Amino acid sequence: MSRKKLKIKFIDTWDACIQFFVETLDNRFDVEITNDAEYILFCDETFGQSNKDYNKNDVIKIFYTGENRRPYMSQLLWRMREKWCD
Repeated sequence: MSRKKLKIKFIDTWDACIQFFVETLDNRFDVEITNDAEYILFCDETFGQSNKDYNKNDVIKIFYTGENRRPYMSQLLWRMREKWCD
């Protein structure tokens, strides 16, 4: 059975994060890293803000951070983050 192709672009992130997501997603999908992506995965503003150049109506924007911060949901469709409990 062939796996679904996942066209993704990583921006505003770091190499270890890209490697983690590619290795994880590759278990289920045929991952293609491309500028003509259906999905954009990006981290918080520490790594840049070029994600703001992409409209969430044109591409599925996914925010990821290991920090306890909330993204502006008006700018993206999905988010993954840590939630700290005291």
